Amino acid sequence: MADYFVEDPKYNEYIFRHRFRMLKRLFLKIVSDVEANDSWFQVALDARGRKGFTLLQKVTSAIKQLATGSTPDENGEYLHMAERTSRECLEYFCDTVYKIHASEFLRRPTSNDMALLYEAHEEKHHLPGSQNDINVLQQSP
Repeated sequence: MADYFVEDPKYNEYIFRHRFRMLKRLFLKIVSDVEANDSWFQVALDARGRKGFTLLQKVTSAIKQLATGSTPDENGEYLHMAERTSRECLEYFCDTVYKIHASEFLRRPTSNDMALLYEAHEEKHHLPGSQNDINVLQQSP
């Protein structure tokens, strides 16, 4: 919590973005969406009757694994989380994000979507029109 999520955190926004591969604002939006759509992420008591991991710890574990390609056992020291719990965080996180966003993002692109993609590609790479057919490749030295 003290590293990123208190009023005067140990690390600034730049370091957060570097370590999580996203803006802190986006991270907090994801946390909010996940919390609203899956009760597993809410704090519960563990088998000993103690408070379990917080929402931020669970989402941090999942996103760190996705953003850096780390394995579940690498969260042990930083989050004090067992490999099994870290793996569960990733599984529940992915299932929840899928449940929230599948209908919008995991569908066949519409003709409007394709036009926007071509426009963005042209703007970024400064290539007029669609230059990806086989004739272009055959004309290349």
